[in-house]
Amino acid sequence: MHSLLGRLNANIIYLFDWSHSYYFGGVSGLGGDVETTGRRLHGICADLQSRRVLCLGQSAGGFGALHYGLKLGADGIVTFSPKILPVVAGRTRDRIGTRIGRPLTEDETNLRHQIASAERAPHIEIVYGTENVADVASARHLSGLPRVVERPLQGVSNHGTIQETVSSNTFGTLIDGLVQSSGSGAWGGRDQASISDSQ
Repeated sequence: MHSLLGRLNANIIYLFDWSHSYYFGGVSGLGGDVETTGRRLHGICADLQSRRVLCLGQSAGGFGALHYGLKLGADGIVTFSPKILPVVAGRTRDRIGTRIGRPLTEDETNLRHQIASAERAPHIEIVYGTENVADVASARHLSGLPRVVERPLQGVSNHGTIQETVSSNTFGTLIDGLVQSSGSGAWGGRDQASISDSQ
């Protein structure tokens, strides 16, 4: 991933969800829950004098990028084949609750409501393959919201859409477009950007 993002003039923070809890269990080394991890990430971005904060993620990490991006007041989020609908309700949400030791509430998992009610909604781009029924459904769950843009990949059934865009040599163009569409850097008015990359 760094070979793809390293060309940007940015500080890059890589996050990993070792508990496989869609980042509801926090991030090891930062915090054991969303709120603590979000505060630590916000502090890191502030310490780095971030001018613009962007978040990127794929699959479960795509959900994490959206969730934490909203917590951080990110300027932009690009999410590749985000798993959204399985978390909103059903067994996936129940499994996450089991892993973090408490049930998740509907408010915690309702990204559509969180985006709609955000004081300063980020620019959001959702990349997905048009032939992957589950990914189309998750992307469409956020359709119609202000500042949410769909980037459908025609004829693609692969869930790994980062790999698809790398193979088609369009990943860089997508990232450049995200940067341009995310404003002039109102997050902190500083000199450098930060990208939080959830995988």
